[in-house]
Amino acid sequence: MESSSFPESQRMNPTPTVLPLDTTVRVTSEGRGATENLLNDILKKKGEQQKNGYFPTETVSWKVLINPLGANLYNQGILTDKIPEGLFLDRASIRLYETEHQPGTAELIEDTSNPAVVPVPDSGVGSYKAEVLRDFNAVGAVETTLKVTLPENSSKSYLLCYNTIINTEKEDFKSVENTISVDSRKPK
Repeated sequence: MESSSFPESQRMNPTPTVLPLDTTVRVTSEGRGATENLLNDILKKKGEQQKNGYFPTETVSWKVLINPLGANLYNQGILTDKIPEGLFLDRASIRLYETEHQPGTAELIEDTSNPAVVPVPDSGVGSYKAEVLRDFNAVGAVETTLKVTLPENSSKSYLLCYNTIINTEKEDFKSVENTISVDSRKPK
């Protein structure tokens, strides 16, 4: 509060009332729900190398949470994911699901066996499209890009799942980083 006195119309007596120097307003919320800070990250991606018992396999399973807070994705949002060198994209593993929040939280359900996680069709109304693009970079190595087009004009939350196979002869291949982006522009 910036003002140090009340307007004339709110005074009980004609002498000016001056507020103390500390005019901090403290607000306490009421209710039973827990409070949470909500970050509106449009994409959250994580990968996990699969195991056979205690032994790691050559498969890395990726999950991308898309639009967790339900922003309006105009037209058809397009995700672009460059697959890093040393990984081979398993085309047959690409799946897009519509998902919901875990009850009472801002976290999305990631378990594809949960009934709240529903496959999005890959043809027809409300469908998505997955394309695997291959090209050569400046040094002649093959670059793979996964391009996923989301259903049109959606404000839903999605879960994209796919696998990559570690395919390299490099002995020092210990970790991998890759980036994913989304483009969704409001019509002009």
